[in-house]
Amino acid sequence: MKKLVLASALFSATMLSIPAAFASGMFPPYFPPYTPPPPPPPTVDLPSCDTLCDPLRDDIRQKLEGFQKAINMIVDVDDATDIVQTAVNAGNLVNLDSVVFTLGTVDQYADVSQFAFNLIDGGKGSTFQNLEQAATNVVNSITGTTAWNIKQEVKDHQVALNTILGGSGGYDADLDGALEDAMTQSAVNASNLVDIDKLKNDIVQTSTNSQTAINTAVFQSQPIYYGPYPAGYIDADVWDLGQSATNVTNNVSVGDIDLSGACACDFEVSQYADAGQLAKNYLSTFGDVNNIIQSATNVANSISLPSTNGD
Repeated sequence: MKKLVLASALFSATMLSIPAAFASGMFPPYFPPYTPPPPPPPTVDLPSCDTLCDPLRDDIRQKLEGFQKAINMIVDVDDATDIVQTAVNAGNLVNLDSVVFTLGTVDQYADVSQFAFNLIDGGKGSTFQNLEQAATNVVNSITGTTAWNIKQEVKDHQVALNTILGGSGGYDADLDGALEDAMTQSAVNASNLVDIDKLKNDIVQTSTNSQTAINTAVFQSQPIYYGPYPAGYIDADVWDLGQSATNVTNNVSVGDIDLSGACACDFEVSQYADAGQLAKNYLSTFGDVNNIIQSATNVANSISLPSTNGD
């Protein structure tokens, strides 16, 4: 009877100690304490990304395919003075820089080849003065005040070339100001450009086009003959000649980003470029060169925002 009472007492003590062991965490590998799961994150009801039915927003779609060529050529000349050549190709342009217009959805697509070329070709004894050559290609450009959704995609290639083939008379320019403000040769390729005051949702830019901008100026010497063979050469001197070659793709300039009415939780600006860019300036002569400027610039995936958002 005593053994039975003792066994009952030990069993009762053991059963009473088990809840205390669970509560104190004596068996964490097998019986961890219960922790309730965290509450789910609050849901955010975003506005619709579709602006096509909003009468207060202007929606634009542009699609360009094919090729554009702009060519100017002056050949077989002796002397050339005060010549201006301008070759321009442009496609898919939106310019609504006014508070009257609010851009909703703007979709630009270009699969186009652009070729701009200027040529002045003179003889061995030719003299050139005050020449200007500008070759420019632009595709997919947007300028405005306020925009919601912008998508730009460009393919194929852009080529801008300026060529001067002169003679022993060389080159000179009558400058009214600095040479930087009066370039002799300017070659520019630009694609996927956005310049707006306020962005309300997002910008997506994709560029898989190649860009080539080359300026060439070659001045050949004229031989001096004494008898049947040349005894010397008159070399061409070059004064005040500027060359600028520029390629730009995926360039965004935004004054302010206001996402108070944004319709998606994603990147405000997304840029992708898989494009070869070549900017080159070439000047050749056996004579003297003075006051020469050469500028070669390639830009891809550029975003410009103000340092402060002031009123």
